[in-house]
Amino acid sequence: MKFFGVKFGSGVVFGLILLTGIAYGQMAANLSGTVTDPSGAVVANATVTLQNQQTNDIRTSATNSDGLFTFAAVNAGTYTLHVEVTGFAPWNLPGIQLNAGDQRTLSTIVLQVNTAATQTTVSAESAIIPPNNASRSALISSEEMEKLAIVGRDATELLTILPGMSIASSGGVSLTNSSGYNPTVTGIGQTGVGNFTSNGGEPNGSAQTFLDGASIVDPGNMGAGLQTLNPDMLSQVNVVSSTFGANSPGGPMVITAVSKAGASQFHGEAYLYVRNQVFNSNSWGDNNTGTPKPPGSYYYPGGNIGGPIYIPHTRFNRANSKLFFFVGYENYQQTFPGPLLETIVPTAGMRNGDFSPASLAPICPAGSHAVYCSPITGTYAGLSGSQAALNGTPITLPSGVPITGNVIPMSAMDPGGLAIMKFMAQPNATYTAASPYNYVNQLNYYQNGWLFHSRFDYSVGNNDKLFFTYNQQGEADINQVNEYWTPANSAQYPSAITANDTSRTMTLNYVHIFGATLTNEAIASYAYFIQPFVLSNPTAASRSTYGYPYSGYFANNAFQMPSLSNWGNYGYPVYLMEGGFENGSVFAKKVVPSFADNLTWVKGAHTMMFGYYFMHSANRQTSTGQYSQGQFTFGNAGSWVTAGSPYYPGTGNPIANILLGLPTSFTQSNTIPVTNLFYRTNAFYLQDQWQATKKVTVTYGVRFDHIGPWLNAYNAGMAVFNPAAYTNAATAGQLPGLTWHGIDPSVPNSGIYNYPWAFVSPRAGIAWDIFGNGKTVLRGGWGRYRYQDQYNEWAGAVTPTQGQVTRSSPFNQTLAQINAYQFAAGQALSPGSLGNVFVVDPSDTRRPLNDNYNFTITQRAPGNSVAEIAYVGSRTRYMNNTENYLANNNNYGLANINLIGPGALFLPDPVTGAAPNPAGANTANYRPYRLYNQIVLVNNNLWSNYNALQASWTKQTGRLTFQLSYTFSKVLGINSANDPFNFANDYGPMGYDRTHVVNTAYSYDTGAWFHGNKFLGGVINGWLISGITVWQSGVPVNGAASTSFGISGLGTYNLSNQVILGTPDVALVPLLTCSPTSNLGAHQYINGGCFTVPGPGNGTYQDPYISSPAFFNTNLSVQKTFSITERQKLQIRFSAFNVFNHPLWSFNPNNNSDLVLQFNAPAPGQIPVNANSQFGVLNYKESPQGASAANRTIEFALKYMF
Repeated sequence: MKFFGVKFGSGVVFGLILLTGIAYGQMAANLSGTVTDPSGAVVANATVTLQNQQTNDIRTSATNSDGLFTFAAVNAGTYTLHVEVTGFAPWNLPGIQLNAGDQRTLSTIVLQVNTAATQTTVSAESAIIPPNNASRSALISSEEMEKLAIVGRDATELLTILPGMSIASSGGVSLTNSSGYNPTVTGIGQTGVGNFTSNGGEPNGSAQTFLDGASIVDPGNMGAGLQTLNPDMLSQVNVVSSTFGANSPGGPMVITAVSKAGASQFHGEAYLYVRNQVFNSNSWGDNNTGTPKPPGSYYYPGGNIGGPIYIPHTRFNRANSKLFFFVGYENYQQTFPGPLLETIVPTAGMRNGDFSPASLAPICPAGSHAVYCSPITGTYAGLSGSQAALNGTPITLPSGVPITGNVIPMSAMDPGGLAIMKFMAQPNATYTAASPYNYVNQLNYYQNGWLFHSRFDYSVGNNDKLFFTYNQQGEADINQVNEYWTPANSAQYPSAITANDTSRTMTLNYVHIFGATLTNEAIASYAYFIQPFVLSNPTAASRSTYGYPYSGYFANNAFQMPSLSNWGNYGYPVYLMEGGFENGSVFAKKVVPSFADNLTWVKGAHTMMFGYYFMHSANRQTSTGQYSQGQFTFGNAGSWVTAGSPYYPGTGNPIANILLGLPTSFTQSNTIPVTNLFYRTNAFYLQDQWQATKKVTVTYGVRFDHIGPWLNAYNAGMAVFNPAAYTNAATAGQLPGLTWHGIDPSVPNSGIYNYPWAFVSPRAGIAWDIFGNGKTVLRGGWGRYRYQDQYNEWAGAVTPTQGQVTRSSPFNQTLAQINAYQFAAGQALSPGSLGNVFVVDPSDTRRPLNDNYNFTITQRAPGNSVAEIAYVGSRTRYMNNTENYLANNNNYGLANINLIGPGALFLPDPVTGAAPNPAGANTANYRPYRLYNQIVLVNNNLWSNYNALQASWTKQTGRLTFQLSYTFSKVLGINSANDPFNFANDYGPMGYDRTHVVNTAYSYDTGAWFHGNKFLGGVINGWLISGITVWQSGVPVNGAASTSFGISGLGTYNLSNQVILGTPDVALVPLLTCSPTSNLGAHQYINGGCFTVPGPGNGTYQDPYISSPAFFNTNLSVQKTFSITERQKLQIRFSAFNVFNHPLWSFNPNNNSDLVLQFNAPAPGQIPVNANSQFGVLNYKESPQGASAANRTIEFALKYMF
């Protein structure tokens, strides 16, 4: 792959990594240079002409009194520079490749005294353009996108080969060893951005993506894309990742994609890319369960054409140099394997109330301790804590009658429980030791769509240039588990959900040249996306279909069956389909208009830029993760039930409890609101690029960004919490302590007081071309970059303002009791009944801030190659405390201000005065604001840092080309929510840290080596072989997963944070006694024998670095282009992804037993020893493209070009 290459007219390409200018989040480039005579004296008033080699468009300038010329706001493309002045021979340089955002300075142009020579044409060998700034940037050109095969149809898949770029699976909190997303499926939002991290930045938020100047980052998660970046419709993708100038919005990483444009001659192509499962290998997961290879096909027919536009019967554009067009269209026809669902569902006997050994045998092998294998006849056993007193007492029905024969009579079954049994999926597989599931379902999905792309360029005159783009993408897709994800232990939802998505982007770019020293560029853009999910078969999900008689706490219009949650594998499947479909659709709508203006002024040796940037980013969507139909969890016993309690304790078996209508917990919202948030950015910048000497360029500037807070478009505002206004005497219908703009206008809409008018971000860098010939360059710099949080992190604070009420069961209630229970107005609220609320910190005026810096040495090496070594570092502050990169942050532990301090549960109950009972305490009574469970205070108070050695070697000339890079790095920061009282205990390697990263791309042109038969030579010669190989060391287990390792006791041995630490809000972590990476067995990555039970106090919060398995993948492509005529060509290509069919060892995302520590009660004087022999032992493999992808994927392509 060619990065930062300069392609010259002679056809020689120099891969000058970082020997280019800066790749801003802007569309235009700047080109400057100094003209001298042979003595070194500057030449003023020389005429300088820049001609676009594709369109013949010409721009003219002149050197100033310092001999300096500058062409500002130049569109990306290949140019010829011509210098002419009386008394000197004309000077000519063809093949200057300018990329979006480049700031290029030519080596000094030396004019020769006019002799017999007509002109001086500089050869490619001497035309190297040295860098004149400190940025670290990369270019992916259309040639590279053509040469290197990618699995999907989005060019950001190639980000993984860039220096400093590493995979961040699921945002950095996953030990699943895959690429982080499935690139085999093309669609809106299927992008590498958000699944890779550059220089240790946050996977979501720290990268901005622009398409022809339009921002296409999804404001919902600040990672996904609003439109596919189709490689056959792009001329280049620029990536800048460190120390770039003040004239760039966004950062610390900016990705700028530029569409193809028309030229003075017509050109185009028609193509077809084909993948089909019949050519692919089966996935490891399907092979392991004996599941046949699922069907799947991917067809991508498309084409594009570009050229000049004529107006009939006129002489307009007869020179083919004024008006041009480019249009492209591609169709996506995709049917593909969805997730492989594996879980336990109740057997036919269990559904009929039969829990005898014979009925349980199909899913309960001898010796099984699974809770769903518990007998229901006899006495309670194995209960601990507050329920220990029940041990030895008879297991009865709710009526008090003992259960006999392990059978629940039909007369005792709850009609709601029977309806839930009907709703659940039926067994369809045989439980075995190798595949311990009786429900296995390989889903098959479709996602069909199309993309239209257009661009029009108009050269109004020498001083006025403009272009306009319009792009639209549509797709229809289906999901059969959940809208956005597939929870572990899920079964297929009875009704699929479908969506017809639409995405549009458009840009208008206008450049006016006032003169040789003053140029202005104005850019207006708009991005739009809508995704309306609907149930394809509402009846299949309806309560009435299954005879479910209850509505829950709220008699709302929700019709779906209740959601089912699961704390582990409790013998029933998970159904986490959200509510809201009673309103017709569950939708998301994004709108992002923007405007920018950049003025460039050349004065002496200074090229100064002044500019303004505006963006309005709006996200309107149905609230996610909420359940108007209600959500149940069924456990083995009631959560607060003790011996002597008036509430029925359950059977000890979750499935039996379902039949009896006894949930462990229930939560329901009265409505699912539509949240409509937006924020605005207004920015000004000043920048000066000073050519201090012929060899030294200094760039410095400052940016003033008003990155506004998220605002509620309905003007109700964001909820804030006032402790002084809180009261425990609140009644139903009240939210004590909460207020917002809609009920108190003195509270700002954002909830934040004294928000700053602007964030000040200075940036500076220096480049020294040591010998003045571009062969050895030293560069360094520092810059400050700010960015916005995700919508997802702030939307929760809007919910209280929209009249949504969420209730949680205040005590152990049956399904019928829940339905009959009413939270009447004026009724006193019980502790915890208000559930969780999100609020804004009114004093937090910060937004994420990244300081990055680098020192780079670049050396041109033999064979027209370039070697480089760099130190790259960054420090990120003010990261959001509800981010998904935090391990063990499911309950937003670091953001919760309603915490129970360590040791509090060792004291009497502050409400009832009851004696301490840590295991069975009603924890809500111990909270400072006891009517709530959690009060999540959204705040920007976390941090991380990155330090790296990055080395690369690139060669982009000749038959063999390559791009090799190695990164040795460390990313440290707040990586978990184990201890919200002391963040020092939460500081360690981040979940997306990868110590060693080797990214490579390479190609070899076989050339014309066969010189015999002409026909055979045409077949044998000219094949191009290319590939991408990525090897990255594994992420840290203690950064991507909680170091508590699910510690628990077996039998009556109660190990919990409540019992040991006296609080549910600090994770109980095991005590480390030896090196956890020593004395490992086969496929073992963690030695469970090195952990024991902590006490007194907690264990080891941050273990030594424990690396998960390394990621490795190789893609290969073979292609040949046949010439039909001089202008017509036919290309064939064969590609293999994961060519070696190599599944990767991985921790199991569907069953976390390999990361669970279990301890038996120790004998007196003995140290507890981990009883889980499978702890840290891998028994699962992933495809590099993800679990639902084939291990090896084959693609064929056919392309006709003219």
